[in-house]
Amino acid sequence: MLNPLFYKSSFEQDGFLVLPFLDQEKYRIVQKYVLKWLKQILGRERFFNPFSYHALCIEKEFHDRAFSARRRHRNPEGEIRNFLVEDNKNFGAIVDLIFKRKCLIWDEGLGFLGIRLIRPAPFDDGYGLSKKVWGPGGYLYSLYLPVFCYGDEDNLGIVPGSHKMHFEPVISEDKFCKSERRLSGDDRNKVVICRPSIPPGNVLLYHPELLHCEAVSPESKKTRVSLEFRFSL
Repeated sequence: MLNPLFYKSSFEQDGFLVLPFLDQEKYRIVQKYVLKWLKQILGRERFFNPFSYHALCIEKEFHDRAFSARRRHRNPEGEIRNFLVEDNKNFGAIVDLIFKRKCLIWDEGLGFLGIRLIRPAPFDDGYGLSKKVWGPGGYLYSLYLPVFCYGDEDNLGIVPGSHKMHFEPVISEDKFCKSERRLSGDDRNKVVICRPSIPPGNVLLYHPELLHCEAVSPESKKTRVSLEFRFSL
């Protein structure tokens, strides 16, 4: 049973929550769906272990093309959409208990559901510290669901409480989106990234102004695959 007072106060203080989202059976169905999606993206029919994708010797040009924004987003129908949004009682309870209003699932035009594949540190995948409110979508709450994630060091990085901190972002110089804003190098040295433990079937809900990063820890040894979607109030 979700405790509204605990979750609401914790979210207001820390800017994030780890919450139950899918039961074991639905989580496994989502994993199968994601594996099929990956095979379609890569044009591979044979089984491969997502954790060791980085060891497949995929050429950089092919990887970048395969995981373009258009191919990483879709609008799933049927049971997957129901599991994640329409019939997900945990998601409905989260919105009701914390926000007490209806939400609007956000779609930038490519599909509301995004898949992310982030390889270990040497590959330099994933963007650096940023806030959703600095991006084109604006004030969006995010749900991050690890689907194939080996350990906490592979998880999304966040800075607890940073939704209450003011930073002047700088224009991105990274390879992902040069028009988006990121935390400056000077400010990066003032914060500490943590990687919350997220049990299978749980999600990370985080605030639009919380600092977060896709890049994995230097200790990461495995590829991470996750699903994400966002909503506004």
